[in-house]
Amino acid sequence: MKVRILSRNPSEYRRETSDDVFKIPRNYSQEEHPFASEREYVRAMNAAKIQRIMAKPFIGALEGTTERMTSISLNSETLGLAVFGTADGKIQYWDIALRKRIFETQAHGSEIRGICHTNKSRLMYTVSL
Repeated sequence: MKVRILSRNPSEYRRETSDDVFKIPRNYSQEEHPFASEREYVRAMNAAKIQRIMAKPFIGALEGTTERMTSISLNSETLGLAVFGTADGKIQYWDIALRKRIFETQAHGSEIRGICHTNKSRLMYTVSL
């Protein structure tokens, strides 16, 4: 029975300093890997498709917001109107179509966790900690 021993030169795979990149032995032979370029093309196409699927569309920015918006309630009577609760306790009433703030008031001393309208959209309820 024959036993083959692998012997490598340490200078070929060891790093000179800890900041160097690891040296990985690779075989780029076209005879041993005939579909390497095709496989790379398919992987690149799949990555581009996944990136497109996972991307979220940016519709527009609401200018004039000072804090992050923590809750949202859409007006069921009129399209394009929404109420936002912010992290600093403010309530902002926005016209989304025109991207204009209609009304703003300080409602709570801390972050607004929830906001909702009544059926006729005349009253609104907010929840804070």
